[in-house]
Amino acid sequence: MNKALLHNQGFIGFSATLASFLFWGIIPIYWEKLFDIPPTLLTSYRVIFSFLFVLLAAALLGQLKELLQIAKDKSAILLLTACGIFIGLNWWFFISAIATAHVLESSLGYYINPLMNAVIGVIFFREYLSALQKLAAFLMLVGVCYMALNLGEVPIYGLALASTFAIYGALHKLVKVNVMHGMFFETLALLLPAILSFFIIHERNNFFEETLAAKSLIILAGPITILPLIGYAMGVKRLRLITVGVLQYSSPTVTFLLGIFFFKEPFSFHLFVVFFFIWLGVILYAADGIIRSRTSV
Repeated sequence: MNKALLHNQGFIGFSATLASFLFWGIIPIYWEKLFDIPPTLLTSYRVIFSFLFVLLAAALLGQLKELLQIAKDKSAILLLTACGIFIGLNWWFFISAIATAHVLESSLGYYINPLMNAVIGVIFFREYLSALQKLAAFLMLVGVCYMALNLGEVPIYGLALASTFAIYGALHKLVKVNVMHGMFFETLALLLPAILSFFIIHERNNFFEETLAAKSLIILAGPITILPLIGYAMGVKRLRLITVGVLQYSSPTVTFLLGIFFFKEPFSFHLFVVFFFIWLGVILYAADGIIRSRTSV
């Protein structure tokens, strides 16, 4: 009975985590439908409707008292405000990357993200990099440098996405609240700037003047932001971290394929070389995690 229960929990965790990563991988298709809205305003919509969705969910689940309890913890609120700033920046960079035809570069950012997490762990949490992780980091650095030297551009969107999400994750390690409660205070911290942005840019794009289809898509920004995060949180509680670490590469892989086959972004030889070094680094990083998980058993 216990084995069956554990197997069932593992299946639920695996399914929820994989579904969340695959959803994040295909999400550029959703944002592409709203290309006519400036990225800053679109990010503001995402903040506003994510906040409203979380508030509604908390009210329906009877968790408003828990939110009030968290609000009394000044250190938690300070950390969640910082989390909100970095996830807001991450959302803006991602939407801007899609809007400016940098889908492939956005996938590169999320390939790099695990190594960025490791670097932050070394600097701030006294963790260490194994020999394979160091080699993986070096290969990824070679890929980024090759892009800068041979394509004449630094992958700004990729590096920004990787670093903002890594910092967001590191800050979350310091505060003990669940995903939904965290997102309430993170979006609350961004709510005033989002509303101000809405009124500043509304002359070009007024929500109330949008078509019904566009309004529906904008309102959906709330649930499509929050629900995958809840699914991811469900998975993390039920799976080994190495499993989550391997599964997470499904997201940038799907985005990478979308960039080539759906968005028709050019994939030159030089860009292939960049991703070749990135993929080598990813393979080594994942292999290191698998090896260490087996030796620790």
